[in-house]
Amino acid sequence: MMIKKYNTFINENIKDYLKPLSKDKIIDNLKHLSNSQKIETAFENDISWLIEDMLLKGNLKPLDALYYSCEYGSEKSLNFLLKQKDVINELDEKYIDRLVYKFYDKNPECILILIGDKNITKHLSDEKLKIYWDLINGEMLYNKFYSTYR
Repeated sequence: MMIKKYNTFINENIKDYLKPLSKDKIIDNLKHLSNSQKIETAFENDISWLIEDMLLKGNLKPLDALYYSCEYGSEKSLNFLLKQKDVINELDEKYIDRLVYKFYDKNPECILILIGDKNITKHLSDEKLKIYWDLINGEMLYNKFYSTYR
C-alpha cells in the first residue's frame, strides 16, 4: 500500500495539522495583517476576543462592529456586541433599520438575534418591530420552501 503525499505532510499525520491554533499562535499570525484584514478575519471566523481587543484599542468603531457581524453572519460576535454598552448607546432606529433591510435576506439568523434583543427593541416602536418580524418570517419561509423544492 502506498502512502499519499500532499504538499507538506503525509496523511497519517494530518491530525497534527487539524489541531486548533492557540490564542498566542493566532496573535502571532495576526501581527502581519493590516487593520482591515484583522477585522475581516475576526468576523469571518467569529473571534469575539479579537473584536473586543480591537474595540478597546480604538481600531474598530462599535457600530461598524455591529455592521460587520451582520454582514459576515457572526452570531457569536453579534451576541457579544449586543451586551456592550458602547454599542447600545450609539444605536438609533435609523441604524437598526439600515441593518435589518440590508441583511434580512443574506443573514436572517443574525437579524433575528438583533430584533430579539431587549436592548434593540427599546429603540423601536411596536409597529416597526412587527414589520421586521413579518419581513424575517417571510424570508425564512421563502428560504425553507426554496431549499425544499429546488
